[in-house]
Amino acid sequence: MKNLVAVYGSLRKDMANHDLLKGRSTYMGKFDTNPVFDMYGLGRFPGLVKGTTSILMEVYKVNDAVLSEIDELEGYHPNSVDSPFYKRVNINTSYGLAYTYLYQSSIINAPKVLDGDWKNFYEQNVSLRKLLENAEII
Repeated sequence: MKNLVAVYGSLRKDMANHDLLKGRSTYMGKFDTNPVFDMYGLGRFPGLVKGTTSILMEVYKVNDAVLSEIDELEGYHPNSVDSPFYKRVNINTSYGLAYTYLYQSSIINAPKVLDGDWKNFYEQNVSLRKLLENAEII
């Protein structure tokens, strides 16, 4: 069975976990959600919660095996009543109904990704962190 998955963080192109999709999925394209989410930086990955920001996502068509691997990466267990890390939900995309993952833990003190683009946020913060490390400020 083919499934659509909308990804917004480390599974996006050129990000750390994209290899899980590379060569094993069909890239459908990018889209911006309606402003119904907020995204927070949680270190090397983001957390998506209900909110008021439009989020940039990439949509992929994947088979059941790849979807299961994404579930595992996201800490989502479809047969569990409570999935402590992420919850898989359906969202409308310009490519059809797709799965995405909502963060289920605390976002207190996490920085908000104001423009809804994790790749930009992460790259800016990595660059700043490297600059500060080279200057021996941190």
